[in-house]
Amino acid sequence: MPKVKFVPQNLELEVPPGANLRQVLLRNKQPVYSRITQFTNCRGHGLCGTCWVEVDPTSQLSQRTFREKLKLSGRGDSVRLSCQTRVLGDCTVQATAGSLDLASDPTGAKSRRELFGLAWSAGTSLFLAQFGVVSVWFMWPRFKAGEFGGKFDLGPFDQLEVDRMYPDYRQTGRFWLIRLPDRLRSADEKETPQGLLALYTTCTHLGCKPEWVAVNNRFECPCHGSKFQKDGTYISGPAPRGLDRFEVTLDRDGNVIVDTGRLVRGQPHGVDNIKRQDT
Repeated sequence: MPKVKFVPQNLELEVPPGANLRQVLLRNKQPVYSRITQFTNCRGHGLCGTCWVEVDPTSQLSQRTFREKLKLSGRGDSVRLSCQTRVLGDCTVQATAGSLDLASDPTGAKSRRELFGLAWSAGTSLFLAQFGVVSVWFMWPRFKAGEFGGKFDLGPFDQLEVDRMYPDYRQTGRFWLIRLPDRLRSADEKETPQGLLALYTTCTHLGCKPEWVAVNNRFECPCHGSKFQKDGTYISGPAPRGLDRFEVTLDRDGNVIVDTGRLVRGQPHGVDNIKRQDT
């Protein structure tokens, strides 16, 4: 097995062929980094260039990587990045960034510059952490119950009349509520539980507000003339699909819950909007 000799500590170790030199140094508690960079290094990814070592002969080491050539440009061949270096044979580590730092001040006392650097790093880290938390908090959707984007509790479903259009929530929830008769219900109970349907009040063409025209028993858009059936199925006009709708569920007590944060897209032309039982 290859032997690695550490001159600063007068230490010799046997390592497996191909062992990463940085890991060997850290595993044996050798000073890889200077006092300040032990907190600010890239953790072995070859990005910071602070884990450099002076080692020979270079013939017993792996070839220089692209990151080493980039970080150590202008320095001798014996200077390597320990995180990018693999041991192939017997070699001697003459110095590391940490050993030179320790040799210049054996007491380990931090200079004013090092203390300033640590304070700057801590302050920057704290700022970035706070910025990240505030950004997530700002972008995370926060909708209260009873406002658009949140959930609406409409009470017991058995209080809603069959085949009646309820316009009560057009402003606050932006939906029309209807309890469809059995023949118009979806074959899938989850689509229209107890026949309940909450249609989005926005036209799928250009965002106008279709109105329920009871005389014609359909929705009609006042802007460009798109028409939709009672369940939102497309009839005619420039709209590309049927009316969108919101997810409707029943809680354990039988109360109707409309979630305006979960939009279900309407079906394209020629396709029933909710897979009715009579189709």
